[in-house]
Amino acid sequence: MLRFKRAGLIGAAVAFFCGLILHGAFGEFGLELIQRSYDYPFGPRPPIPVNEVVMVYLDEESHKELNQPFNAPWDRSVHARLLERLTADGARAVVFDIVFSDAGPNPVADEYFARAIRANGKVVLAADSVPAAYGKQSVQAKTIIQPYSPFLEAAAAIGSAEVVPDQDLIVRRHFHGSPDDQIRSLSWMAAEVLKAAVTRDPQQRFSPRWVNYYGPPRKTIPSVSLYQALDTNAISSGFFSNKVVFVGAHLLTKFSGERKDEYRTPFSYWSSGENLFMPGVEVQATIFLNLLRGDWLTEFNFDLRHRLLWRWQGCWASPWRTTCCSDTRVHGFPGRSWSFKSSRPWFPRLFSIPSGFTSKTNCTSNPWHFTFLRSW
Repeated sequence: MLRFKRAGLIGAAVAFFCGLILHGAFGEFGLELIQRSYDYPFGPRPPIPVNEVVMVYLDEESHKELNQPFNAPWDRSVHARLLERLTADGARAVVFDIVFSDAGPNPVADEYFARAIRANGKVVLAADSVPAAYGKQSVQAKTIIQPYSPFLEAAAAIGSAEVVPDQDLIVRRHFHGSPDDQIRSLSWMAAEVLKAAVTRDPQQRFSPRWVNYYGPPRKTIPSVSLYQALDTNAISSGFFSNKVVFVGAHLLTKFSGERKDEYRTPFSYWSSGENLFMPGVEVQATIFLNLLRGDWLTEFNFDLRHRLLWRWQGCWASPWRTTCCSDTRVHGFPGRSWSFKSSRPWFPRLFSIPSGFTSKTNCTSNPWHFTFLRSW
């Protein structure tokens, strides 16, 4: 009898320890478990088809083919020509993940671009969000760098290009601005221009959401180089019809001291080379698609007391009941995998591995628990 009580106390202690981790009491270790629990299920999941969006990249080939400098802004007449092509094709909207903050060296090109923006009617331009500090102490404030006024007046909307990556440069959570921000995010404003259901309630902007990546970088969302988009022989007329077009940079090389606008993804664990990083504009497009489709991910929120109650009960229950309660109701390894693949909620499953030792202390000979571990 004493042996079973000791096992129960050990199991309760382990469960309590795991609960503390789950609720952030162990800092970076607990945070990393949550992040990995989010990342790993993307690997075995097949890509989800995307047909609502097309990426247009300012890449190396476009720089060379269109004779545009790598160390200076592009000739804005090129962007104007692109907009004319997209307008003629009947694109649903055009989102520039490029900050056109100042007048260009060619006023005629600026006027041309402004006319093209106005003629399209559904162009969303990026604004830059720069941290600001006042006096001796840093204050959490931002300075918004808006587009050049002729472009701002012609655009349907503007949005902040800011995203918030974690310490490992993976963007896991949506960020659509805080209540104090002057403008909303670029992806949210694009969804608002298209009247996505989630944007009808302004308070929905602050709901916690996790990014649902549809597949590896550059392989999932259809994309073309900008120079190809300008050539109707390369890209046939009508290709952009009814598509939301995201325009932004994708460069494999940068000048020394410059940070490339790209981020790691959950697929980076199984990738290398070019596929290790996702262009920032593709991250924006992915978050926009989450909003348009309503298929972002939501983390399950289990109450700590509920979890401890089930673990404590499992310590004194029969091996069969322990396995059923622990693995299917609380842990649910197979059920959780199914949930991630076919619906939006996800659960930090790596917390379930140490909690398995709770059951082990009570039912050392029960093979079901290890069967669940293997299936996970």
